[in-house]
Amino acid sequence: IVLVGGPNLLFLRLIRVFRPLRAIQRLRNVRIIVDTMISAMYSVVNIVAFMFSLILVFSVMGLRLYQGVLHQRCADSAGNAIDQDQICSRSKNGLFFCQSGSTCEGFFPNPNFGLTSFDTIYSASFQVF
Repeated sequence: IVLVGGPNLLFLRLIRVFRPLRAIQRLRNVRIIVDTMISAMYSVVNIVAFMFSLILVFSVMGLRLYQGVLHQRCADSAGNAIDQDQICSRSKNGLFFCQSGSTCEGFFPNPNFGLTSFDTIYSASFQVF
């Protein structure tokens, strides 16, 4: 509502938003449903907090186990990757070792165009989620 030469009374239109709230007060069944949904939100918040803490714990574990490991590939003496998809291991406990004449280098990009990464807590949380 705009009056010519007068103040802008747009805030009066905002009052229309609260009309459905009056219907909630009048209708008993709708009020029961809304009250039930509001009381259920406390349980949902607890579940979300629990899931967030689990994601955080497993992200930290992944960060400790795999930080920098996904960069490692077998490289020849010129520094070129022999197999871009095969991740190698520098430690003696690893699963895949490089063939003779090649070394395990750690300067290659992460798998899946850099999307699979446990290098930061943010990327680790994304992987766990």
